[in-house]
Amino acid sequence: MNRYISKFVFFFSILLNQTTFPVYGNVEDTISSKKAHILFVGLWDRAFEPMQTASELVGIPVNKTKISDYSNPDEVSASLEKIPFASYDLIYVLQINDLEAHALVRLFEEALQKNPKLKIVQLDYRNTQDELLSKGILKTDPHVLDFWNNFDTENLKRLLIYSSVKYLGNLGKILPPVEIASSGFYHPESKKFFLDWDSYQTWYTSRKNYHKDAPWVNIVLEPNYVIYHNSLTYDSLIISLEHKGVNVCAIYGNLENLRNFILSSKPNLLILQHHTGPEGSDRNEKGKTFLEELGIPYLYGAGLLGRMTASDWKKEPRGANWSIYASLPRLEYSGIIEPHIIGAKAESGKGYLLDVPIPERLDRFTDRVLSLINLQTKPIN
Repeated sequence: MNRYISKFVFFFSILLNQTTFPVYGNVEDTISSKKAHILFVGLWDRAFEPMQTASELVGIPVNKTKISDYSNPDEVSASLEKIPFASYDLIYVLQINDLEAHALVRLFEEALQKNPKLKIVQLDYRNTQDELLSKGILKTDPHVLDFWNNFDTENLKRLLIYSSVKYLGNLGKILPPVEIASSGFYHPESKKFFLDWDSYQTWYTSRKNYHKDAPWVNIVLEPNYVIYHNSLTYDSLIISLEHKGVNVCAIYGNLENLRNFILSSKPNLLILQHHTGPEGSDRNEKGKTFLEELGIPYLYGAGLLGRMTASDWKKEPRGANWSIYASLPRLEYSGIIEPHIIGAKAESGKGYLLDVPIPERLDRFTDRVLSLINLQTKPIN
């Protein structure tokens, strides 16, 4: 089992060093020498490295805070009060909890009094921001949303230059965000995403790891994990299944596209990696939901949410953290028949956490996938 995961880690390290993820166009990598002092509040750990890379490429320094783990109001306030908000020229807000939002109302008001030129802008909407929005503290900018929602290094560079010119009064060339494909097919061995089943199938069946006449498995991915170069858990899942003789088709997109991809690829089993997949309550002319009509096993195989490491998980008597438990009833109601934890967080060595597989859980999960596929070939009686 451990030799398998060693292969995965070795493969992934090669992938990060050799693979060029799609970059669309170029931007001016220099800007006027006036310093831009920007803070990002509530960034996911997996966004830290791409943001730092973009910052260095355009020469615009940024600071970043992680998503908070605190659940006590006093701890939240004490943590936030250490941040000198008034010393920044521009603050972007993303992932905050209700306690942080309430504390930030006071802290941002104080910062704005000390520094009236300070701009506080929404990076993307979260309902926990509503108190800040209703008080007029947090501003919205649709251009910022466009840059962020087309997340890649190139668009982060463009976001920083846009921020420096629009909000900080610096000189620079503003370019619009480059639109990233909102749906498609992914494989860790490919340098590009595939936009349709035919192109993915043509590429996949030309590989030596293609298993003719073998079953297919679809994995519904959250594409940000791939774009952020934080897909080791799911790359390992793909490779493990292929080692065990299964063909894999990893897909991402909106509800309509996911359903079309699944119908085109005709999988024997479906795996959900993140929040939502092709499920839904709508029914066809036969009175069946999409999953009922599909009639195949639907499993949940994901990493631990929050900041829980494999070591934390093994010591925790309740098992997973609350965010996993909170989502399970919805997932089961949607059609998931088995939830499996296959990954956790680990230190990157650069001050933030990344997702990594838990070898024994990954191995057990892939064996379970094979068992359910084999069960489909057994006679009903």
